[in-house]
Amino acid sequence: RTPRYPIAQAETIVDVPGWPTLFAAFRSGPAIMVSSHLGNFEPFGILLARHGLSPLAPIERIDPPELFEFLAARRGGGSHELVPLERALRPVVARLRAGGLVAIIGDRDLAGDGQPVMFFGHPTTVPTGPAALAIAHGAALVVGRCLRTGPDRFRVDAELVDLPASGKRREDIAALTTSIARHIESDIANAPEQWWGAFQPFWPDLGRDTAQRG
Repeated sequence: RTPRYPIAQAETIVDVPGWPTLFAAFRSGPAIMVSSHLGNFEPFGILLARHGLSPLAPIERIDPPELFEFLAARRGGGSHELVPLERALRPVVARLRAGGLVAIIGDRDLAGDGQPVMFFGHPTTVPTGPAALAIAHGAALVVGRCLRTGPDRFRVDAELVDLPASGKRREDIAALTTSIARHIESDIANAPEQWWGAFQPFWPDLGRDTAQRG
């Protein structure tokens, strides 16, 4: 139902206690907002559109193509631009170079070549893309979540994450990726019932059947 909310109603359905700080970060230059498969970020996208911001969001492609296009149009709802993950790099870089906003889901390593981390006590990997892009472009990095608090009501909380500045690119990316993972882990721990990413294979040591059993 989210794309059907009128943009003019955004402030009546989404509560953002730290909005002035977030808005300033998103307006001051290139910015990356990282979230997870937690809650529903589409209402926040509507609020951003209300204030003249339209984030670019890479998403996983699904088949058939007609279904992907339908879902992309519906999920975007005119409030943010969705691009298939496999061809997202060029538009993402262009958006950041133009000083724009990019929204990335950071809790699933779809390529399987991400950074090893411990996540809720079990080893997995997480994507390094958000950290690498933030460091390469000097982008403000925000980790946040948009949780449902009631019927047609949502709350956004987010934190600005300092970028490492050792000058050692590989080490800085690793440190920042770990920091992002810790933020996401904390977010999920505070609202596990809204983490729909749990229904996908996530921890290799637990096996594929774990997610399916719930």
